[in-house]
Amino acid sequence: MEPNWDQWKFWLDFAQWIVMLALSIFVFIDKGRSKNSQAIQDLTDSHQSVDKRVVKLENEAATHKDIAKLTAEIAGLESTLTRITVTTDRIHDYLLNNKESK
Repeated sequence: MEPNWDQWKFWLDFAQWIVMLALSIFVFIDKGRSKNSQAIQDLTDSHQSVDKRVVKLENEAATHKDIAKLTAEIAGLESTLTRITVTTDRIHDYLLNNKESK
C-alpha cells in the first residue's frame, strides 16, 4: 500500500492553517491585552499627576488669616484712596475758583 501524498499534503496544509489561525487569534488577544494594560497605566499616571496637583493646591491655598490680611490691606487702601480723592477735589475746586478770580 503506497501512501497517498495528496491526502497527506491536504492534512498538513489543514494543520498549518489551524496553527496559523490559532497563532493569529493569540496575537490579536495578546495585543488587545497589552493595549489595555498600557491604557490602565496611562490612566494611573494621570491620576497620580492630578493627585499631586490637588495636594499642591491645598497646601498653597489661601487661609482665613491670609484673606483677613488682604481685607485689612484693602480697607487701608480704600481709606487712603478716599483721602486722595478729597484732596484732589479740593485742588480741583481751588483751581476752578482761582481761575475765575483772574
